[in-house]
Amino acid sequence: MALLPNAGPPLPMTHTPIPAAEMMRLARALRSAVGGEPVTVEAVSRVAEEEGAPVSHVYAAMAMDPNLAPAKVHDILVAICVGSCQAQGAIPVLEVLLEERQRRQARGARAFDILPRSCLDLCSHSPACMSRTPNAMQAHPQLTPEKTHALVSELCDGE
Repeated sequence: MALLPNAGPPLPMTHTPIPAAEMMRLARALRSAVGGEPVTVEAVSRVAEEEGAPVSHVYAAMAMDPNLAPAKVHDILVAICVGSCQAQGAIPVLEVLLEERQRRQARGARAFDILPRSCLDLCSHSPACMSRTPNAMQAHPQLTPEKTHALVSELCDGE
């Protein structure tokens, strides 16, 4: 019997994680760009452009530094594991979250904040995220990009 929830058999690696050195480089650049202030979407976009990296990689790098926290703009928060969950597809899920948020904001619809975390302790259900709305907190295991579209709709339109 496993003593911890994530101490099951190893999961198959389906995606290549972002190299740790790249994550640390982007985290340092982001920390320098925000100077101790909350991380804004604009700051992430600027760092991505300056560093020649995808926006999703800069968001993932935020999880490497506990002092990097996104600015709270919306009443819905989606925390996504970008640690070990990367090996099962967390970055494509993060990319869908970023696209959905941008699309919703562009049309003035209800949107959400994204909080990258190094672990949510849901490793056996990877890739995983957790959501917090004004009414509930919920885990969302084994996400795929396709499931993520439906999740965003449920969170933002379903209340």
